[in-house]
Amino acid sequence: MPTSLAQCSLALRDVTSGALAEQGSDGPDGALGSSARAPATAPQLATCMLCSMPDETELLGRIPLFAALSKKDLRSLAKVAHDMSYEPGTRLTTEDEVGSTFFVVVDGEAEVSIGGKSRFRLGPGEHFGEMSIIDRSPRSADVVAATKLRCLVFTQWEFRPFLKEHPDVAWGIMEVLVRRLRAVDKATSGAEW
Repeated sequence: MPTSLAQCSLALRDVTSGALAEQGSDGPDGALGSSARAPATAPQLATCMLCSMPDETELLGRIPLFAALSKKDLRSLAKVAHDMSYEPGTRLTTEDEVGSTFFVVVDGEAEVSIGGKSRFRLGPGEHFGEMSIIDRSPRSADVVAATKLRCLVFTQWEFRPFLKEHPDVAWGIMEVLVRRLRAVDKATSGAEW
């Protein structure tokens, strides 16, 4: 386990780059290791706070999606969580790019845009990126930090096994996806986005 912020950031970069190199990508959402893109994306601008987080198990337990998990399961999940902070304006996901990370908002707000139009904001306890973790398809929206933002970030290869072992969490994600689908259906019925 990293013992300083610098080591923690390097560890996350190394883990993410190494796993994605095997997949033939530059990094989560195509960002790490890519100097050709501008502006820098979330993993490049984030600061990992995992090594200084006093009790990540307690933090995870306060997030509605994970609230029903046992302490043992929360500790297991905490081992694969990366506590990241982002400055306003930082792009976390890019529409139509393949993603490999799932984000849970701890503090702050994230702006969600589809087709270049702002749709809604996500706040503490809400999450995004789950669709790419489930079906490995391109992102359906741009997500940008609207304020200073703190998220727990999970990589696909770390979170998918956890979901398979914890169907209640998978069910919670499905409930959110259905709510979002119904909201989109309602917004688009008879009206153009």
